Amino acid sequence: MNKKEIIFFCGLFILSILLRVKGISDESLWLDESISIYHSQFSFSNIISPNEPHPPLYTLILKILFPIINHNIFRIRFISVVFGALSLPVFYFLVKKIFDKKIALISSVILCFSPYHIAYSQEARMYSLLFFLSAVSIFFFFDTIKNKKHIEYTVFSFLLLYSHFFSVFVIITQNIIFLIEHITVRKQDFKKWIVVQLILVISFIPHILRLSDYSKTTSSDIWRFSFFELRKLLPGISGSDSLFFLYTCLLIFFLFFLSSKSRKISSVKKEENVLIYVFLLFTIPILIPILFSLFFENIFMTRYVIYCLIPFTALLGYMIDRLPGLVKYCFLILILFLSLVSITRHNSEINNEDWNRIDSFIQDFRDENTIIILEPGYIIHSFVFYSETDCFSQEDIYRCAAEHNIFTLWNRFDQEKDYVNNALQIIYIRRKIFGSESSTQYYNYLSNNFTIINKAAYKTVYDVELQAFIFERT
Repeated sequence: MNKKEIIFFCGLFILSILLRVKGISDESLWLDESISIYHSQFSFSNIISPNEPHPPLYTLILKILFPIINHNIFRIRFISVVFGALSLPVFYFLVKKIFDKKIALISSVILCFSPYHIAYSQEARMYSLLFFLSAVSIFFFFDTIKNKKHIEYTVFSFLLLYSHFFSVFVIITQNIIFLIEHITVRKQDFKKWIVVQLILVISFIPHILRLSDYSKTTSSDIWRFSFFELRKLLPGISGSDSLFFLYTCLLIFFLFFLSSKSRKISSVKKEENVLIYVFLLFTIPILIPILFSLFFENIFMTRYVIYCLIPFTALLGYMIDRLPGLVKYCFLILILFLSLVSITRHNSEINNEDWNRIDSFIQDFRDENTIIILEPGYIIHSFVFYSETDCFSQEDIYRCAAEHNIFTLWNRFDQEKDYVNNALQIIYIRRKIFGSESSTQYYNYLSNNFTIINKAAYKTVYDVELQAFIFERT
């Protein structure tokens, strides 16, 4: 890197940190964040037990850093900020390797301002780590097929597999590209590649077994696949509906520009293989989980395919670079402007479940004899983080909660109705997802036997609402 590149990257890195830190601790921890933090407090065996489907690398990082971060929301989420910011230089060198320096610079600026990337760089989950390791793995993958170096690729692909189970689809796509390169372009060291892939498969077997245990004990209703997920996929990766519209216009303009008689497309033909590889990296890791969800078990969620932002942004940079000067700068300025609009709107909205306000609301009514009912039961981690912090540090969180008159519902009504048999006051809290079926049996039972004296509801932009009802015996 020359001096100008170093200055550029220092500025871009600082800017990326500032964009990702802004408002980082304004919102409450949402359900999955609280689960990550909860499991990071305990022994290594607890981290690798079948508590959730995702591999344990992110939780292990939290555990190592726990003496520093403790329960401080800013510090916890800042880990994701770091991985998000570190992704920029890796992404730059990746795009520079497969295209050129100008496209890498344009793409890196777009990624720095990407609302999708910023949002998941502010979340105490593994998504920014998944993006970072995907970029590193893909970088060394292209290095492997060009220079036949396998050690770095093997190490970072192993780490990638243990960041999120969707990373398997990135590895599958790399194998498809390797075969295409081997057959059509240049012969590869096929035996060494097979050995590397066997190492990765064998190393991932423990998590496959763990995932199997999880699926046997967990309802697939937790993972909801619907056409709503598909509808929001491309706008979500783009960052907003307006950015998705702009990128669609960019694609149309780019194709029109290439097809015009005045434009020589020899440069595109020279890069044809690379463009195909980048396109495959975007489409295959999305299509496989979608098809799996349609025909087998529901696993697809838009945030799980954050790695597709890597080829998506690289293609945006490529298209912009191939446009004439004035048009190129107009599109880039528009992208940055709409990205800032989307970031500002996101920071002003309620995106997470507001457990802080729920806690403030119930404290006016709660006493030592109040019975608290949580539905569904898995919201207990979020609730106790704010409302019963002593229990959040206990390995048997359900037993500790029960000792404080906090009970969880798991659709076992005949036994669970006994929780309120002798109660004079009940606080019933439920997490409602609009557009999905949810049980009202317990709420109806309380309504028929007790009187509602107060209630509150806090809704997010994602149609998830936390509801709290204060009941007193009639």
